[in-house]
Amino acid sequence: MNILFLSCAYSDLQKVKFQTKSKRGYQYAAQNFQEAMLDGFLKNSEVNLNVLSIPSLSTYPKGCRIILIKDKPFVFNKNQIGKSFGYVNLPLCNHLHQSRIDNYIDKWNERTSGNKCIIVYAMLKTQMQYAVAAKRRHPDIKLCLIVPDLPMYMNCNKYYKILGLQKRDIKAINTLLHSFDCYVVLAEPMIEQLKIEVKPYVVVEGIYSNNSCASDYIEKLPNKTIMYAGGIQTRYGVFDLIEAFHRIKKENYRLILCGPCFEMDKLNHYTSSDSRIEYRGLIPTDEVRVLQKKVTILVNPRHSTEDFTKYSFPSKTLEYMASGTPVLMCSLPSMPKEYKQYLYLFKDETIEGMKQMIEEVLSFKLSELRSKGNAAKDFIHKNKNAEFQIKKILQLIKFDG
Repeated sequence: MNILFLSCAYSDLQKVKFQTKSKRGYQYAAQNFQEAMLDGFLKNSEVNLNVLSIPSLSTYPKGCRIILIKDKPFVFNKNQIGKSFGYVNLPLCNHLHQSRIDNYIDKWNERTSGNKCIIVYAMLKTQMQYAVAAKRRHPDIKLCLIVPDLPMYMNCNKYYKILGLQKRDIKAINTLLHSFDCYVVLAEPMIEQLKIEVKPYVVVEGIYSNNSCASDYIEKLPNKTIMYAGGIQTRYGVFDLIEAFHRIKKENYRLILCGPCFEMDKLNHYTSSDSRIEYRGLIPTDEVRVLQKKVTILVNPRHSTEDFTKYSFPSKTLEYMASGTPVLMCSLPSMPKEYKQYLYLFKDETIEGMKQMIEEVLSFKLSELRSKGNAAKDFIHKNKNAEFQIKKILQLIKFDG
């Protein structure tokens, strides 16, 4: 099975530079999900994989300190498996490479024989256009779309919205959508929302890939420590978590926050008034994974009442659970029932309710916390690993000959 993965992932040759030069918009969740997919594809002997990546970064100068993204080989875990296309990283200039992409796809089609599928990561207009145009030129190519988020809920530049460009792109995306042959979604309600019930699809709420070099056993921090890793903004419930923690007056409690912050003034107010709250900013993924093993509990405060939570499943849930550290979160509508026995769930999502539940969980014996965390870890490693989850996608796109 020949697969061309049309992605927005970062080559291993680019990741460190992109992370250090990004002011905002480094795609941690998207990068981790795509790397997990790549890991699963490479572990499957029937797949002949090629990657065509257009790395997704915020534009120069406000979002990123790089004005020219250079072409690079696409390298993943020391495997050179495709090409990462460069561009001028300025607004309205960062997708002017139609002919180069078309040429790459045509050459891939010429040198491969047998069944072929282009898998597009995310509902990104430009990538979808390239895939649909390729199918018009080569009708035997099958198209599969990965849908991690719905376009109306994706973060975007405020001017992009003000100028009406988001509305225009969503209209184009909804048209392109129906040219695909099959779909991979993160939550069942996405299917009805997108009106694609008549075509084949599979729900893959997440993929865990253990590419970390971190040891399974890492000594815990001495204080009772809560950690959140991800985008720090109000819509994700993070400031409710911070306020809930701030109301707990226990000196041996700590709260560690990692990830891009979109409301620094608000965060600085808490870190300056409460020395137990620590913001570590953007740190490498491997460091995040080590830290997740060291803390007492991991928290995802995303509220279940937000409309977008019906159509997404936070990728951090799988990564949290795989660490072996117990997880406390809201019972999201997109959460499969099989997860719930392995999690601590907020009974009340108000700030006071979050405060009480944090205190309750941190009062449990270490043996109970360890047992809960290890059960979650075993569940993820056995049932949500890259090889297992990718088989679902391969079954979806399997050709009958």
